[in-house]
Amino acid sequence: MNVRDLKKLADVAAALIYPPRCPLCDRILPFGEQICPCCREDIVYEREPRCMKCGRSIRREEGGADRVYCRDCEKHPHVYDFGYCLADYHSVARAIYRIKYRNRRESARWFGREIAGCLGKEITDLRPEVLVPVPLHRSRMRKRGYNQAADIALGISDRLGIPVRQDLVIRQKNTIPMKQSDNAQKRRNNVKNAFQLCTDDVKYKRIIIVDDIYTSGSTIDAVAAAFRGAGVAGIWFVAIAGTHL
Repeated sequence: MNVRDLKKLADVAAALIYPPRCPLCDRILPFGEQICPCCREDIVYEREPRCMKCGRSIRREEGGADRVYCRDCEKHPHVYDFGYCLADYHSVARAIYRIKYRNRRESARWFGREIAGCLGKEITDLRPEVLVPVPLHRSRMRKRGYNQAADIALGISDRLGIPVRQDLVIRQKNTIPMKQSDNAQKRRNNVKNAFQLCTDDVKYKRIIIVDDIYTSGSTIDAVAAAFRGAGVAGIWFVAIAGTHL
């Protein structure tokens, strides 16, 4: 029996001992299933017309069908080039909460694979060299024990084969959680200069930043600014969910 067969056998044994849970409703799934069929129907995927900057659907905005950018992106320039959100936040909010605070890391990996499945062509067309998860501050990392953005990135990598690098950038400021601020300018001030590269010599020229939620774009911009300063030419992002303030 080769290494691949052994891994498959180990995966089957693990699934029998620790059966996976639905990433949306958290119920135990039948063997071989990754999500409840009814729960998949509850996910509101972001559809065209999308904002050409942040990737959120603008169909619900007044005159959205005739616009290129959402109102947020019209008002606030961004450092990153553009990005994609998989789903509307409200349809996956409970799942993201469990991922962040209930150790549902397998759900984060599932959403990463779902991003790859739904947006794989868009992602590979960018020819990214690496996926960069938004880092947690070391104190929050110690408390939580994992970085959900890294697990999402690993799920994408599972499907698309793009390497994940968690050692390129650190969060040097222990910023307040973004959910505590409903003002875009306060969010930008909160994360200004919050991220620092771990090396002055970044070898990559095309990167994708990975996060769980995109709201104002301030976190993505702050990470992107660190890489822009190092000469990275192409900077995009992907996120599970998009929402507005």
